[in-house]
Amino acid sequence: MVVDAPAADAAAATRGWLSADEADFIQAACALILPEARQLRASAYVDRKLGELSRSAASAQTLALYREGVARIQTHCRLEYGRSFQALAVWHQLAVLARFEAPESALHDLRAFVLTLVNDVAEAYFEAPPRTALQ
Repeated sequence: MVVDAPAADAAAATRGWLSADEADFIQAACALILPEARQLRASAYVDRKLGELSRSAASAQTLALYREGVARIQTHCRLEYGRSFQALAVWHQLAVLARFEAPESALHDLRAFVLTLVNDVAEAYFEAPPRTALQ
């Protein structure tokens, strides 16, 4: 496998707080929540936000929320379906997020993570520069 070094370096530079797996998970989840998130690079927004939060006491808590949320959902998907969240069919990804977000679910303890993710997608969307019809 040939890896484009400049592209790999650029990707690594934008992922200072999130691992590649975390960023890939967040990008896939964000694209479900808001399809425009794929073009917005919502995972880069979350990564940058975590970097900005690093100057505050809330950063450790927010980073832990993201790390634990991604890890637990990935573990659930690998144990339950034999693959990562990103590798699931879109309908299956939606079902997984809904399952963790539902207050009546036994898995609802990650609801705060899913709701934070939804909020961050909205923030990324409204922070993005407006697109014209030609873009």
